[in-house]
Amino acid sequence: MSKSGKKRGWLWKVLVGIGVFLVVAIVVAGAVLLATEGQRREDLTMKIADVNMTTIPDGTYLGSYRGWNKFDVVVTVSAGKVTVIKVAEGSPAPATDVTDDVLRRVVSAQSLDVDAVSGATVTTKGLLKAVENAFVSQRTQ
Repeated sequence: MSKSGKKRGWLWKVLVGIGVFLVVAIVVAGAVLLATEGQRREDLTMKIADVNMTTIPDGTYLGSYRGWNKFDVVVTVSAGKVTVIKVAEGSPAPATDVTDDVLRRVVSAQSLDVDAVSGATVTTKGLLKAVENAFVSQRTQ
């Protein structure tokens, strides 16, 4: 076999290997999406309660939600207003620009009735449910 024939044989093996890897990766990703579709659909249709934030006593509250995303939040109420909401340290889902944006809008509106972030509806709903759950739970401090 000539040198160029050996090079083509080696290149062919590499391309076949890459192809096999891509097919396996696509099959695994598809299986994961199918396996979690029910939870995502549940999160998309989940109702968020209309919480009257002016009736919440001052204090710090912890809330969490375990669905497609898993969030722990810390909510601070002072002088009858929600002043700070943040993703808790050690939360299974870390804070991101999306989570910061949603939580900032909740504080600004003093309401859980805020629009979902485009392309992040499930994340938005999980965060809002975690904040709702903070008010349902016991005050922490």
